[in-house]
Amino acid sequence: MSAWTIKLSACHHLPLEGFHPQVEALTWQLPGGADAAQVRLDGALANQDDPRRWLGAEMSISPAGGAPCWWGCLHGVEVQRGGMRWRWDLAQVVNRCAVRYRAPTPWSVEGGAAQFQTPWAEDERSQRRFGVRERVFAIGEASQDEALARRDALLAEHAAPRLQFLPALSDREDFVLLEGRGWWHTLGWRYALCAQGWLGSARREGTSLSWGHTSSVQRLAQAFTPDGDGWDCGEIWVWLVKTGAPADSVELSLCADSGGLPGAVLSAFTLPAASLSRDPALGWVRLRPSTPVHLNNRSRYWLVLKRTGALDAQNAYLARLDADGTLETSPGLLAFNGSAWQSVGAGSLLANLFGEEALTVHLARLLGQNGGGQCLRGVFVRAPSSKRVRLYRNGTRTALEEVQALLALDNLDAFVTPQRFVVLERRSAPPAVPHLMLDADGILRQQDGSPWTLSIPPVGRWAGVRISASRSVPVRLERVAWHGGVLRVQGFTVWAGES
Repeated sequence: MSAWTIKLSACHHLPLEGFHPQVEALTWQLPGGADAAQVRLDGALANQDDPRRWLGAEMSISPAGGAPCWWGCLHGVEVQRGGMRWRWDLAQVVNRCAVRYRAPTPWSVEGGAAQFQTPWAEDERSQRRFGVRERVFAIGEASQDEALARRDALLAEHAAPRLQFLPALSDREDFVLLEGRGWWHTLGWRYALCAQGWLGSARREGTSLSWGHTSSVQRLAQAFTPDGDGWDCGEIWVWLVKTGAPADSVELSLCADSGGLPGAVLSAFTLPAASLSRDPALGWVRLRPSTPVHLNNRSRYWLVLKRTGALDAQNAYLARLDADGTLETSPGLLAFNGSAWQSVGAGSLLANLFGEEALTVHLARLLGQNGGGQCLRGVFVRAPSSKRVRLYRNGTRTALEEVQALLALDNLDAFVTPQRFVVLERRSAPPAVPHLMLDADGILRQQDGSPWTLSIPPVGRWAGVRISASRSVPVRLERVAWHGGVLRVQGFTVWAGES
């Protein structure tokens, strides 16, 4: 009888225990939990089914008679038969792709080019089989037609696993090798995109607009409307410099709408002229409301600029016009002439507004099935975070990259349960006496000296490292590997409270 129970959802009709499964290696790491697995079985298994059909299947590994200690999906299958050895895996599978390319434009300098990206192309059959796996390929300089043709060719090439032939292993009998990846890795299949929560322009250039210098332009007011479902405004950026040497201040107000004109002030900021630069390169000013202001979708709001002192043609202020009108909502950009608001004309105020939400709320968004968590079933937050982060994500990094960076902001851990739920929790302090000990060989042992079993994944636990006859230091286990029948610690961090 095998010492292991291997379950593979694509092989429910084949009892894998009959093919003498041998677990060659298992790893766990944080964040995530189960990381990688290698299981070798008799080569006769390949005669019973098509191994390619198993790729992407749910996979779990348990010590005989015990609960699962490792879980994830089947990433690769390797087969050796006689003098031939081959494999399939999901490493290069892409079923939603775009191409980034460079092309000359009318405004490029001689010999220069701008960067463009094609629309996405998808292979729905591959997506149903393997989940959505995205990639943006970079191909260098090309025309639009060439880029589209290359995109379609790349999609056709990568939509299915490719057969790879390898040198046969002379010291091995025929075998089938199953390679698993933990569910955490599936977050790397998609880019993290949250299109709502940003209004404004990434442009730095624009037409300068003097204000506060004459009675016809005493104040400026820009109308805008939030996108998406509405959001909490936590950052305002506005391009603003001074001319001459004004001695007063600038008041920037975020206002509600009142009949198509600025109304009640929702949040206000005072910027002394001394804090503003005359250098256009240093024109961006960042402001954060003391309390985020909730902006409702489809509602009009206003950014209003006014000076606190008297009009002065020699000592005034400059804003910039964004020719693309990225903030423009009717009636657009207005100037106050002392008695009425009047249109400034085309374009909008060069400014940006960013939405934000609580860190753990944002993590749950990115880990949800509409985000990167297409293979996950939900998120449990054990330790809500009070930190707040930007809502907008531009899709240049994968959900895995974004989530791991965000976890580090507030000392949070995440791991995937056997039922495919993600648990978010705060890293705790070590107990007074750790239940585990780490010996000089990196082997994890219980307090009585016996090796730690595989009944419970060990990452995230605290162990003691003896540094003298009377003292041990607590370390937090972050990467652990099982190989050759021994559980070894490959990565840990020392408790921050230890000196």
